[in-house]
Amino acid sequence: MTQIPASDQSCSTIRKLPPEVVNKIAAGEIVQRPSSAVKELIENSIDAKSTSIVVTVKDAGFKLLQIQDNGTGIQPGDLPIACQRFTTSKLSVYEDLQTISTHGFRGEALASISHVSQLTITTKTANCVCAYRATYRDGNMLESPKPLAGNQGTLISIENLFYNMPLRREALSNHSEEYNRILNLITRYALHYHEVSFTLRKQGDFSSDFKSPASSISEKLSDLFGSSLVKNSMDFEVEEASYGFRCHGVISRPSYVSKKCVFILFINNRLVECSPLKRSLVNIYAAYQTKGSFPFMYLNILIKGDNVDVNVHPTKDEVRFLNEEEIIEKIAKAVDKLLINANTNATFLPKVVNPNESLRPPRQEDINSSQSSINPSQMVRTDPSLQTLDTFLVKSATGQKSSRETSRSPVTASEVREEAADTSQFPPRRVFKLSSILNLRRCIEESCSEEFRAIISNCTYVGSINPDLALIQNQTELFLINMRELSQQLFYQILIYDFGNFGRYIFSEPVDARRLVDMALQSSKIFSSRDMEFKRKVPASFETVLESSEMLADYFSLAFRGDGLLESFPMLLRNYNPSFEILPDLLVSLALEVDWNSEERCFHSFSETFAKFYCVNQRFWNHRTKENGDEKESWAWTHQHILLPAFRVSLQPSKYSPSAFTQVASLPQLYKVFERC
Repeated sequence: MTQIPASDQSCSTIRKLPPEVVNKIAAGEIVQRPSSAVKELIENSIDAKSTSIVVTVKDAGFKLLQIQDNGTGIQPGDLPIACQRFTTSKLSVYEDLQTISTHGFRGEALASISHVSQLTITTKTANCVCAYRATYRDGNMLESPKPLAGNQGTLISIENLFYNMPLRREALSNHSEEYNRILNLITRYALHYHEVSFTLRKQGDFSSDFKSPASSISEKLSDLFGSSLVKNSMDFEVEEASYGFRCHGVISRPSYVSKKCVFILFINNRLVECSPLKRSLVNIYAAYQTKGSFPFMYLNILIKGDNVDVNVHPTKDEVRFLNEEEIIEKIAKAVDKLLINANTNATFLPKVVNPNESLRPPRQEDINSSQSSINPSQMVRTDPSLQTLDTFLVKSATGQKSSRETSRSPVTASEVREEAADTSQFPPRRVFKLSSILNLRRCIEESCSEEFRAIISNCTYVGSINPDLALIQNQTELFLINMRELSQQLFYQILIYDFGNFGRYIFSEPVDARRLVDMALQSSKIFSSRDMEFKRKVPASFETVLESSEMLADYFSLAFRGDGLLESFPMLLRNYNPSFEILPDLLVSLALEVDWNSEERCFHSFSETFAKFYCVNQRFWNHRTKENGDEKESWAWTHQHILLPAFRVSLQPSKYSPSAFTQVASLPQLYKVFERC
């Protein structure tokens, strides 16, 4: 091995940290705040089969933090190494993590606490005649355990937490917040381990701030969250053997009213966080609950031990498991189905009205008092009865038409009729399980942006700028959305999800499709950048379209006769009529841009081409007439009353099109600007 000269070794900058520094750094990661220590010690008590746990605090746990239980206790012979790092009775080899059922397993909790506090352990086991007490500093026992009288179980006292970390104590100076964190933590464990009695008290107080005796789940719910939740809750359970999981718990009905969302999740009886699952369920509840109400969700997911990795977070607040996305989707769908059924059986409390009290409009002081409780920078100012931006726009005189508007096109909307049918006459919806269509649907769902979906599903129409752009409001933010891009996504998704189940437009007289293609080829705009040889190939390529007429008629309601006459056209969105005047361009695009050699690529490229034709854009409206000043023929009316409602219900906005949403203004940010002025 090559020797490094002594002169070069003296220049080294990497050095091994002293053990006391390493231990203090590790302790800061595991014991982040008083509630972190409470969580670790409560889990140790549960692992010790305790049926009663009492937590006592002083100054939110900084001055004193005591956890007492009646569990199995610690053997006196284990006390000398109880607070050393990586000493545990829960596992012996790494493979044990795959089947471990206890909360603790690393042997770092007591060690970390002893490095940032003054720790004392008093414990007694069933086979000992007396209890023993030992004190610890920096992971080491200061003196031999002392015998004393005591009850079976363990009492752990933590004094002067973070005494050697002044910056941490200063950052956590809000004692009220830290105490509420401890209370919230104990509440969650008390609900899940309903057979265990939990008590929380402040030192010196005769009464307890929190006391929850052992009882059933329903009694715990009533005790911890109120009787109104019990009346408006329902049991939840879903199981999927193929993914090896079972989920059960209690969720609130849509009629439940709460000002904050409560999401309690245990995975294999471990209290953890899972943001994707919480976000999915909250979005589902938003469709059923009134605005300003939030759900209650308590779930326990049981997964095969070898499918879960519990060792991924310093404080064990998170776990990782196989098939995470699929399991979340299964749970979300089961909750959605349960809420649909619950909504049909919702009950409402009657309101007692005093007949002697005359009806009167609300007083101004009542309105002012109700609004004064809301921060002006967070107030959502939307009301469907209020005027929109279009009210203030100057409308052009009716009857004035440009030369392009008055020009006669080969096919006009007046020559096309929507196939009339009573809903009772509709044929049953066909279900297709083609792998190509299922793959395309999966691609749509995987590329969907949850952020954009939340914006568009809860938006309010503000106004339209032109056929391509519109303004919407979501909560306290104003967005400029690209109607052309979003409508193209919408129609593409309709073509994929409603595959084989379209309505249709029927031409009053069949149209010669080959003649329309010839007309498009004569247009200089379409082929301005293409050579003549390329244009000569179009008629032959269009024959491929006609050869696929049977498939197009069956799957897409695009029907050609044997002589090349176009008879019908798919209707994608009711009350929305595409511009049939640019139909020649569409037929040429079908010949040039659709891949007819592969099933999946064919359906994808065909749907993309049709979506471009269907989407709202400037050229679309250049062909629209405005006779008699019909407001329903305006692009602003189409934006507000046809496209936006469809966006809210059906659109899955792509995360690969960020330009479709542009934030124009944010009320909280505007208030910050005003406050600086």
